[in-house]
Amino acid sequence: MEKSHGAPAPVNIFSFVDFKRFLAEAYEWRAGSDDRFTKTSICRQMGLPNSRSFFSDIIAGKKQLSKAKMELLIPIFGLDGDEAQYFRFLVLYNQTVVKDEREFYLDQLIALNRTPWMLVDRSAYEYYREWYTSAIRAYLDIADISDEHEKIAKALYPPVTVPQVKASMELLKRLNFIRQDKRGFWKPGEKILFSKSDANDALVKRYQAKCIELGLPALYDPDLQPKTFVTRTLSVSSDIYVKIEKKLQKFLSEVRSLVHKDEKPADRLCQLNIQLFPQARTRP
Repeated sequence: MEKSHGAPAPVNIFSFVDFKRFLAEAYEWRAGSDDRFTKTSICRQMGLPNSRSFFSDIIAGKKQLSKAKMELLIPIFGLDGDEAQYFRFLVLYNQTVVKDEREFYLDQLIALNRTPWMLVDRSAYEYYREWYTSAIRAYLDIADISDEHEKIAKALYPPVTVPQVKASMELLKRLNFIRQDKRGFWKPGEKILFSKSDANDALVKRYQAKCIELGLPALYDPDLQPKTFVTRTLSVSSDIYVKIEKKLQKFLSEVRSLVHKDEKPADRLCQLNIQLFPQARTRP
């Protein structure tokens, strides 16, 4: 991104996965070196002289940014070429709630990202792209598999295709996430893989969404046993909400420790999803 008078800007749009945060930081940088660059002046340049709060409302998430107004912001912040296109897809990615569209826009963001500080690590992008890749890796810990792709395809729940298994196996081999043991069977290199908390946030959210979707057919399948589904709708104070969050984090740490210290051979593959979120946007 460049300032209007040609000086390079330190705010790199390719490092953002939230267009509102980009606009806020880009504005702060510009305003810090140009007293004339204000939120009011931005609205005026957008042809909104009677709506001085529009830009502030966009950053605060109070208003949606339409495609027409998105185009007006591009020259104001000196975006062109891939930067402008990245901004367009970033706005669309952030504002759509349609799953297939979000996946498409995320793919475009990753394809456009050409800076050293990548939106996501390429290997993480490939690994988390499909839910069954991590499931296959975990399944190899409980089954002796050389290259029996059909056996894996039939074993997973829900079932996947042989070409999908083959592609995931090749990826796992290339990433060195699985290795052949002395008997020639493919096994995970480590019990548990961790994802960096921030760098891959957008990708991990997509992966989590796919895993959560798997729970619906599992809920209704009478032959899938044993299983545990528990739901609770609660009204609590802010203090208790925070305590529940901490309890969940402690529980997950204990689960990771149990898995890591498990000395007995693994004999089952399972999915653990935990959800805690506000069910009302505002308090009364």
